[in-house]
Amino acid sequence: MLLHVVMLENFNFYWIVIH
Repeated sequence: MLLHVVMLENFNFYWIVIH
């Protein structure tokens, strides 16, 4: 569960960096 949240947050950050 926690890992999922971390992955989601990391993905969001990565998405922002790409854009």
